[in-house]
Amino acid sequence: MLHGYRFEWMKLMLGHENRVPDMILLGNLTNMVNFLASTSILIIAGLVTVIYSADNILELLTDHLFIARTTLEQVQFKLIVLTFIFVFAFFKFTWCMRQHTFCSILLGAAPFVPNKELTPDELEFAKMAAKISDRAGHEFNFGLRSYYFGLAFLSWFINPWFFMATTAVVVLILYHREFKSTTLKYLMLSRESFDRGRKL
Repeated sequence: MLHGYRFEWMKLMLGHENRVPDMILLGNLTNMVNFLASTSILIIAGLVTVIYSADNILELLTDHLFIARTTLEQVQFKLIVLTFIFVFAFFKFTWCMRQHTFCSILLGAAPFVPNKELTPDELEFAKMAAKISDRAGHEFNFGLRSYYFGLAFLSWFINPWFFMATTAVVVLILYHREFKSTTLKYLMLSRESFDRGRKL
């Protein structure tokens, strides 16, 4: 759905002599990704610190009856896995930022096409720029999902059954937001209105 809008954006961008607004839009996307990438680094640093004091975590966990019994090695293993989840998120966010950078270079190098129909080569240029922006969006989604599953993973410290339940809930939430959400319905309706407007 969003790829179609990105393609329209890139086609319209070729007719913009002043591309500052386009760069600002791309900058807003990059700033959001940059914030989450920086947050991932802070989380990773915190988790690495906690791994070295896992014995304190174990002592905290064993003081509660509703928390399943565990060992120091299990706590360390869980912390290491959680660290890798956020390392994965960091790599996804930084690759997203790189692709947004590539897209901004294409915007800077794009030909100016004033008030005329785009040639097949110009359409292909716009299509490829949209695909790069689209790939950046996919990488951002993967990084964001890592946060969701990282939060679900925390429940493993309490109980493995609770962990399975929270993971299932996260999957259902993501499925609903990707395929059944009201936002998606509005995006589809806006696309239909957009297409009708183009035909008139």
